[in-house]
Amino acid sequence: MSFATHSATSIQQRCRDWLTWALGALKAEASPATIDHLNALIGATVTGQGRLFHNGEHILRLAEGDDPISTLAALFHDAVYVQVDWGLATGVQTYLTPFLCWTNGTLCLRPAPELLHHPESACTTLLFGLEHPAPVPAEKFNEFLSALLATQCLKGLLSPRLLAELVVAIEASIPFRATAAFVPSEQLFERLSQANERFGFAMTSDDIELAIHRAVAFANRDVGDFSIADPVIFLDQTWRLLPEFTPALRHPELYSIQDYRSALRSMEGFLNQLDAGQIFQQFRQLPNPLTCQAWW
Repeated sequence: MSFATHSATSIQQRCRDWLTWALGALKAEASPATIDHLNALIGATVTGQGRLFHNGEHILRLAEGDDPISTLAALFHDAVYVQVDWGLATGVQTYLTPFLCWTNGTLCLRPAPELLHHPESACTTLLFGLEHPAPVPAEKFNEFLSALLATQCLKGLLSPRLLAELVVAIEASIPFRATAAFVPSEQLFERLSQANERFGFAMTSDDIELAIHRAVAFANRDVGDFSIADPVIFLDQTWRLLPEFTPALRHPELYSIQDYRSALRSMEGFLNQLDAGQIFQQFRQLPNPLTCQAWW
């Protein structure tokens, strides 16, 4: 599936086009009013002042393709970015308030046992493997909250199984976790298998494997900029992360040389410690080793 991109076509309209296509491909009976509501909500999440990299253009690049689950994952996976948006975007609070609390003036995610016993968050909590016994700052769980938002928005349109497949795609987009001892995709396969048993999705082992392959492919596209060979293009893309991670830089007339130097030092430290093997993921020989080697 492909939609031509023209300068006169707004991000909001392109987002609506992809949302309409994905839901239609999944046989979801969504009224025009429902699609308008979801489109407005997604638009509100990625058009904040601080969204200079994780913005509308970013999610639309990822939305392109022939897999509707991956398209929905693209549209929702960056919906919550607490530290960049300085909280939750307009409209998101309505969906996520039951799963959040304030602790010592900090917006926090409720303890995992509470989330596991809440019918609206139990499956997503299991698929993310959350185990925190006490409230934790919400900014540490942006992907989880984005996935939870997606399930709350789409629960009347998609089956629990499709929602679980969407959740694992968003979970896989948590970056830079892989180590020799920890393979995120294998852990995700095990958790989806557990959820399949607990919630009765009636997925076969092949179905589960296919869902993880999709999730890994989506996650690799999300960090695709790290495979750009041209350093000029790479820096042009990744440079936008500086003002996202350093709020002072969002105001050129106000930030100091010290602010800028501090941001550069942080970015240098991040890139220097980043292991190439942590960037891209593989699940049971897909992508093939030669492709992964080329990326690394």
